[in-house]
Amino acid sequence: MLLLIGLATSAAGQGTSGPAIGGESRGITQIRGKVLCADCTLTDIRGDQSNTHNLYEVTYPGGQLVFQLEWTNEPERWTALVSSSQLHARGKASLFQQLTTEENLFRSVEINGFLRDTQTLDIGEISFQVKKTPAVHIGEE
Repeated sequence: MLLLIGLATSAAGQGTSGPAIGGESRGITQIRGKVLCADCTLTDIRGDQSNTHNLYEVTYPGGQLVFQLEWTNEPERWTALVSSSQLHARGKASLFQQLTTEENLFRSVEINGFLRDTQTLDIGEISFQVKKTPAVHIGEE
C-alpha cells in the first residue's frame, strides 16, 4: 500500500511546471494589434479594407468587435487553436469598454490572457501603446 502511495505522489509531481488555471497549464498568451471597429462584423470591415490580413471577429458578452492581429508570443499555438476568423473572448466588462471606446480604435494594444482550446481568449489585462510626444528642440542662444 505504501508503495502505491509513493508511486502516485511521484507521478503527480512530474506533470507541468506551475499551477494550472482553469484546468489548463499553459502560459499567458500575448497578442498585439488594433481594434478596427466595435459592434461590427468582418463583412463590414472587409468591404473597406479588402487587403487587410489577420482579421478576427471577436464576440464577447454584450458585443463584438473586429481585431487585427499584428503579433503573438505563441504563433504556432495561435495558428493551431484559432482555426477560423471567429474568436470568443471573456473578461471584465471594463476591459471591453476600454477596447471599444472610440478614442482607442485603431490604437496599438497588447492583450494578455489565456488562449483556450475552444478558441476562447480569457483576457486578464490590456495596455495601449503610449503615443510619443514629438521632441521639442530649443535653439542655442
